[in-house]
Amino acid sequence: MTVPEQKGKIFYMASAGARLPIKLHLSKTKSWWVGLAVCGLAAFAVLLRCLRLFDSSTNYIYNPDSYFFHWLAQRVTVGEAAPSSISGSNYTLHSGFAYPAAYIAKALSFAFHLSPADSLELVWKFLPAAIALISMMILYFAVAKLLGRRVAVFSVLTWALFGEAIFIGAAGNLDRDALSVLLLMVGAMLFCLSRSWRLNIGNRDVGWMVSGLSVLLVQVLLYLEWSIVGAAMLLAIILVYSVLKLLLEYSSLLEKEPNVKQRIATALRKSDLRTFVLVATVNLAAVGLQYHQSGAVINTVVGIVKGRFTGQFIWNKAYTSEEQGLSFQDLIGFQFFLILMGLGIYLAWKRRNDVMVFFAGWLASFLIVSLFSYRVIIDAVPAICVVSAAGLASLWGIMGSRNGRDLWKQLAILVMVVLLFLIPSVSAARLNQSSYVMAADKDWQQALAYLRENTPQDAVIMSQWSYGYWFLDVAQRRPFVDNGYYSYTIDKLHDVGLAYYTSNPSEAAAIMAKDGATYLVFGKQDLNIPAAIMEWAGVNGKEDSFPENSLIVRSLNGDFVSGDGLELVYRNNEVAILALTQPVQG
Repeated sequence: MTVPEQKGKIFYMASAGARLPIKLHLSKTKSWWVGLAVCGLAAFAVLLRCLRLFDSSTNYIYNPDSYFFHWLAQRVTVGEAAPSSISGSNYTLHSGFAYPAAYIAKALSFAFHLSPADSLELVWKFLPAAIALISMMILYFAVAKLLGRRVAVFSVLTWALFGEAIFIGAAGNLDRDALSVLLLMVGAMLFCLSRSWRLNIGNRDVGWMVSGLSVLLVQVLLYLEWSIVGAAMLLAIILVYSVLKLLLEYSSLLEKEPNVKQRIATALRKSDLRTFVLVATVNLAAVGLQYHQSGAVINTVVGIVKGRFTGQFIWNKAYTSEEQGLSFQDLIGFQFFLILMGLGIYLAWKRRNDVMVFFAGWLASFLIVSLFSYRVIIDAVPAICVVSAAGLASLWGIMGSRNGRDLWKQLAILVMVVLLFLIPSVSAARLNQSSYVMAADKDWQQALAYLRENTPQDAVIMSQWSYGYWFLDVAQRRPFVDNGYYSYTIDKLHDVGLAYYTSNPSEAAAIMAKDGATYLVFGKQDLNIPAAIMEWAGVNGKEDSFPENSLIVRSLNGDFVSGDGLELVYRNNEVAILALTQPVQG
């Protein structure tokens, strides 16, 4: 693996005894300027991620799954047992930030005499930004060692400004993504630094073994926090690099070594795959012991790929983008970072630098997989930062040129850097408006408060599944369907779709009675996704709106008040709540 080698006043990248053409002129850069730049970027990054806290119109909890983890953390904070298992899920494992946040909240409550609710709220607001800050510092020191301080500073800049990095570190977003990305980055960096580890026992260097064991420890943490998927992703990152490294070494011998067997043996020796072999062997043994879990992961992956090619996301079409794949519009949304990523990948291919090949392989492979599942691109954020930083560093070299012919290039680069700051800042300020299901606004908070304060504790709330965790956490009532805990099935969503679409309140009442639901909740925003919900109900065609006489339209307009087993008990600008009064027979 490549490590920096200092020679005179220039840092060179050394690999296999040969200096590669990456030169970072850093001797003229004062350390305190670098420190000031990193601290300034870190402060700016935290500010961007906390901007949404200044918007009092929405709940401080951000991202639908965060509501579930908050609900779980609340139970842990007050000393309640983990919830009962539903659908075979074990909620003492694979719970993301829930347990760490709860234990931090307990410590704050003890130290500062705060109530459990107040301490957990404080943690939930600021822990994501703190994790982002920790991630940036780890990224800086690792990249500074691997590629030099200039690329390290630009890596921190990218982490501060890249849209997906802002999203996973946004205040109130304690879905597992920020922690997963941090652990993935730590594991990848440990492997990337493996050749620089030196630990001799007798005459043997066992640094590679220590590195491999460290990577395996991170995999265990990923498994505990995320499940087998997290551990598999880290293994995939290492596998992609090891294969690329072997192929590059082999290709470099095509003209030098005519014997194929000797060529393979030499490529294997130069690739130095000991750390990878150790990690892969232990993983294969673990898969053998947990084969049933690996089968479930394979089935999930196959389902996503099949759905991508056939377009059959029958019950997920309402909101889930993570199963729908990266689109051209998403790529355009990366803005100038897309140019920097492309340039960085090109430099990795042209220069064949080990470190750049590692991060470019990580980025390229995850980018391909994200065409089938958008969520995967989030797990490539560290690679995006390093590859983009390398591209920006190569462009930044033009800024030091005194050649008059480079003036327009320098001006273009300066404009791009200014826009790199401005565009993410505007996007971060509008984070709450990116999707209404991300955080409950005031109308929804009032409706959820009504459910919490005016309905029986055993009430079951029927609505489309996107609101499920809001009901569970904020309203403290059981949802009929949600994103995983009570889950959803085709049959359940079929009933939900019928309740929305029907023009006959007695039909909706009969469905609710059959399913054990006691309240039916409609959101005004549901009017924006009629095709998906009516597809659940089995309505053919591509309708762009619900029928005017449908129950959802009449309830939201206030045209339906009561009758046929249902009664409108609450309505505001965005939400209508119907109560089951008397189930209709037949």
